[in-house]
Amino acid sequence: MKKIIIFVLFPLFLFSMFCLVSPAFSEDPPLFLLKWGGYGSGYGQFSTPIGLAVDSTGCIYVADSMNKRVQKFSPSGDFLMQIITGEGNHTFDRPVDVAVGNYDNIYVLDSVKKTIQKFDAQGTHVKTFVIQDTIEPSGIAVGPSGVVHVTYASGNYVCNFTEDGPPSLAWGARYLISPRGIAVDSAGNIYIASSGNHKIFMFLPTGGEPIYFGGMGTGDGQFQNPVDVSIDKNGNIFVVDQGNFRIQKFGIKRNFLTKWGSFGTGDGQFGAASGVAAGPDDNIYVSDSKYNCVQKFGPNRPPVANAGPDITVEIGQLATFDGSASYDPDNDIIGNYAWDLGDGRQKIGEIVTNVYNNVGTYTVTLEVEDTKGATGRDTCIVTVKAISVTGNPLIDNLIAVVRDPVTGAITYTDPDTGLSTPGAYVSAVAAKALELRNSGQITQEEFKLIMKNAGNSDVNKKNQ
Repeated sequence: MKKIIIFVLFPLFLFSMFCLVSPAFSEDPPLFLLKWGGYGSGYGQFSTPIGLAVDSTGCIYVADSMNKRVQKFSPSGDFLMQIITGEGNHTFDRPVDVAVGNYDNIYVLDSVKKTIQKFDAQGTHVKTFVIQDTIEPSGIAVGPSGVVHVTYASGNYVCNFTEDGPPSLAWGARYLISPRGIAVDSAGNIYIASSGNHKIFMFLPTGGEPIYFGGMGTGDGQFQNPVDVSIDKNGNIFVVDQGNFRIQKFGIKRNFLTKWGSFGTGDGQFGAASGVAAGPDDNIYVSDSKYNCVQKFGPNRPPVANAGPDITVEIGQLATFDGSASYDPDNDIIGNYAWDLGDGRQKIGEIVTNVYNNVGTYTVTLEVEDTKGATGRDTCIVTVKAISVTGNPLIDNLIAVVRDPVTGAITYTDPDTGLSTPGAYVSAVAAKALELRNSGQITQEEFKLIMKNAGNSDVNKKNQ
């Protein structure tokens, strides 16, 4: 009986453990943000782009292999420069991969000439490493200590290079089958896309048995011909799963997090994804050697609202609010401008107007929304003053002026009586104005100006 119980419980235990560690989405895939390229030899065009890398400023370097050059782009895909020659003005033959090292130095791997050429961040040649090997190299990465690691797909091994010494002995052949893309994290751990056995291997800097994950398949965490790998600043792992036309993301414990992509020419689709690189701003760049383009993915950053400067207006004066300086950092379209004008009114539009009926200070809030639903807010302050009738503070403080925003009619409220309705405010204003004139506090001309603005022509004529 005990044996039967153990036999039943043990599979149940294994099943429960499998459920706990089985792959599952733990985050949404990044959004498609941008695509650039197209077949050609002009600036910003490609002919079989393969490897790519991102420097500390977010600029992207692409190994434009059949155009025999490396192109540099801004994070928004703008062409910045190209590197076409190395030591002795010798052109590249087939640059297949590029890596960025310390101080944003650039390392270009030429598979035909079997060289590594080092350039500074401005594209000036610094050094050439000659690979003494008959086998063409495949991928390149630079570790935090400056050691350069190169994979050899046909030889199933890796070699290390330093600035001054000879290359290391080949290593990894016991585990790797057609190793291609390679990346090194901040701790010096080396990740290799072993495309032949559909795995990602992680080699520790201290040596020993590597850790691997993957295996052939179409499920989450499985691969068909993984050709490149990249590590972001948080230690997350991105894999080009070329045969499945997708990118997969894993956490620092190699746990599956998310995936995106499919076969096609549309945004977020791939024909032959070949390289992947994680930028310092959490954006991911993927090269496509079949469709000659680079695609950018990342979190949807919220738009930045700009409600404009603080303004001062008088009662009844038209106030204009301009939100056109708002922008989206991902170059998305701002689809909605919503204004709260601080006086109970709300309006929609990039530029709106309002008329304030009361003296005071109002906080105006602009909320903008992009096409993906992210929002940003900004505020400005509106100071509303009483209308200046004469410029004489004694007279101007006598009444508060309110202009109806619809009819444009002006009414006056006597500060002593509070009367402001038609028929009552005239006598109140007249009485106060007569008192001030008779006491010599205002002149006859000032009295007439008050009565004219009050609209009391009868009283005005009677007391001229």
